[in-house]
Amino acid sequence: MTPAKWFRLAAEQGDASAQNILGWMYANGRGVPQDYAEAAKWFRLAAEKGEARAQFNLSLMYEQGDGVPQDDAEAAKWYRLAAEKGEARAQNNLAGMYYDGVGVPQDDAEAAKWYRLAAEQGEARAQ
Repeated sequence: MTPAKWFRLAAEQGDASAQNILGWMYANGRGVPQDYAEAAKWFRLAAEKGEARAQFNLSLMYEQGDGVPQDDAEAAKWYRLAAEKGEARAQNNLAGMYYDGVGVPQDDAEAAKWYRLAAEQGEARAQ
């Protein structure tokens, strides 16, 4: 069996980590044909279970409009959920959204808060 088949089996049984990995495989065309809509489906299943990496990945999909309609507010929502769980990349991206007022009201204090949290975890772009 290929790795994609093993991840699909685990994902279909509800394993959030496997769902996120399978989403990543579809988003990047690794072991399966590239399919952004399929990637978004698997990311959403894992994100709804609270998987921070999947929440971050789903945010990227919404921010870029890959596999889902482009929606900055929806991206910010998922970034926030991942950021609150300590996902440094989500903290950085959410900070940028607050800094620019994209998907959320412009708020320098919120931007600084999220940049600081990301930087404290070593996120180079936030530093």
